[in-house]
Amino acid sequence: ILHEDERVVVVDKPAGMLAHPVGTDFAWGVVSLGKARWPERRVDLVHRLDRDTSGVMALTFDPDANRFLKMRLHEEGTEKVYLALCKGTAPFEEAVLDGPLGPAGGMVRIQVAVREDGLPSRTDVTVVARCEDPPLTLVRCRIHTGRTHQIRVHLAHAGLPLLGDRLYGVPQEVFLAIQADGLDDERLARVGAPRQALHAERLRVPHPDGGV
Repeated sequence: ILHEDERVVVVDKPAGMLAHPVGTDFAWGVVSLGKARWPERRVDLVHRLDRDTSGVMALTFDPDANRFLKMRLHEEGTEKVYLALCKGTAPFEEAVLDGPLGPAGGMVRIQVAVREDGLPSRTDVTVVARCEDPPLTLVRCRIHTGRTHQIRVHLAHAGLPLLGDRLYGVPQEVFLAIQADGLDDERLARVGAPRQALHAERLRVPHPDGGV
């Protein structure tokens, strides 16, 4: 727990945990852990992170606070900042990645791509550090929109897929093989890491009662 008051709670989600349970098999998610932690309160997610993404998530204790924060997540004054470890060496120190995003239309239904008829999207990227062997770049990303897989798609489109990204860092057939049969040594070597190297570092948003 990073912050807690009468209306809002902010937590640091570990990698591998769902934001919200799905399917028929029981699994702890952030919201179900919240309901177990505060059984007398109404606990709702303000936003989600992918299972493999770690970092800052906000939840609320009342519907008005939830509506307020959801409305302001993409407004001026809100900051959503992520750290990402990418394959390859970035040819820039700073970049604005603003390719429109929409369905990729390939074999993988959930995959997103940069496409002319997509939704407006913007990710500001700043290089934090580089490694030569193997070639890796650590970047800090601020997103101004909240499209599905936005950072992962923008970075992959720029030639810097996330280390460990099974969906955008390797060919589709590798992703499908992992989905069908799991992550063996050969597939792990191609992906580069057991999970995508993405961390929600900072969230700055107006509070329902004023302030941030």
